[in-house]
This record gives sequence, structure tokens and C-alpha cells, in this order.
Amino acid sequence: MEIIKYILIIAGILLFLSLGVFFIIKSDEVKKEKLKKIKENQRILEETNEQLDEALTMMEELNEPLEEVAGFFDKLNNKIF
Repeated sequence: MEIIKYILIIAGILLFLSLGVFFIIKSDEVKKEKLKKIKENQRILEETNEQLDEALTMMEELNEPLEEVAGFFDKLNNKIF
């Protein structure tokens, strides 16, 4: 009877060890997936930032001609009124 008791204890220990290893491996896989998602999000943010920089540059290029047109209309308004 004692032999069965010790065999069950050893089987239980092995079961819990294997479960522990399984959870460690699984958590490592989840961690890798999260890191991939984070890197993908960073890449998307960088692309969006570059697009916004390009849009800002284009708007800054248009700013000077628009100021000239606004100045022209201000002068025209002052002459009319």
C-alpha cells in the first residue's frame, strides 16, 4: 500500500511539473505575440507620423501664397469699404 502511495505522490509531482513547464512555454508564446503586435503598432505609428510630417510640409509650402492672397483681399476690402 505504501508503494502505491509513493507512486501516486511521484505521479502528482511529475504532473504538476509538466503543467508548470506547459504554462511557462505558453506564457512565452503569448509574450512573443504581444511583442510582435507592439512592433507592428510602432511601425504603423511611424508611418503615420511620416505622413503627417509630409502633410505639414505641404501645408507650410502653401502658407506663404495663401498669406499673399489674404493680404490682397484685405487691401481690396479696405479700398471697397
